[in-house]
Amino acid sequence: QPKGRLLFYWGCSDTVRPGQPRVLDFAKAGAEDYGKFMMGRAVRDTGAKAEPGHAIWPNEQHRQSVPKDASLVGQHALSGEGLPASLRFAIGSQQDFMPKLDLSTQGGGANATGVNWQELPTARAYFLTAMSGSESAGESEMVIWSSSEVPEPGWGLMDYASNANVDKWVKEKVLLPASQTQCAIPAGIFAKAQGAMLRGIAYGQELNLAHPHRPSDKRIAWEPEWAARIRVKSVAMATLGEEGQMRGRRGDKQPPGSDEEKSKSGGVPGLPDVGKALKGLFGR
Repeated sequence: QPKGRLLFYWGCSDTVRPGQPRVLDFAKAGAEDYGKFMMGRAVRDTGAKAEPGHAIWPNEQHRQSVPKDASLVGQHALSGEGLPASLRFAIGSQQDFMPKLDLSTQGGGANATGVNWQELPTARAYFLTAMSGSESAGESEMVIWSSSEVPEPGWGLMDYASNANVDKWVKEKVLLPASQTQCAIPAGIFAKAQGAMLRGIAYGQELNLAHPHRPSDKRIAWEPEWAARIRVKSVAMATLGEEGQMRGRRGDKQPPGSDEEKSKSGGVPGLPDVGKALKGLFGR
């Protein structure tokens, strides 16, 4: 049983807010305690798989880098064995590759850390999260922070999300609105960190297509020849604590027929593999 603590903070604030942090004692916690402590929002949509009847791009065989000035705006057509000739559609500017999410930071250590970014024209919302680990006298300490106004670690949020979920989470003050371009990490929470990682995501506009279109009269049977979903996001990840600009990745895209949501959290919604996370952070 490891010795140490897991501390969880949340909210954009210069100082630690009353009632924070949540604390989990590694020496006393069991698997259920970890699950309850870090339970968060996540969506497990049943998306397309790489199997007959479904197509995905990018996929394991085609993950080539996209040129800096590439664009998918315009008319598209898919062809191949078993594909209907009607599989043609248009992609507009709202679903084009998003610009990089560039995060800049100021301060840190015993002081608050200011995080700023340029507003992305097609972003619907933003979310930030940071994590650090430290060890002293044989005891480990893991610190987690998220930009949510309510207790939300965000393990299941750093991925594509539907328009409905983005709108819902903005109303619940889990995600930052599209108009917000700055956030403060409370002073001192990463002061003891032996390396802290900051991640950010900008959620883009989802597009759902089908042919033929759904009839306005619901009494008429609807059997589309094909359906497609496009999802976009822009993400950034960098070491926290060094002032300057943190370059993100150019906007990712989930094109027609791709998976809706891929959970990276393991068996419990919103919860990562805590054992692996701790082992990676503390070298055990």
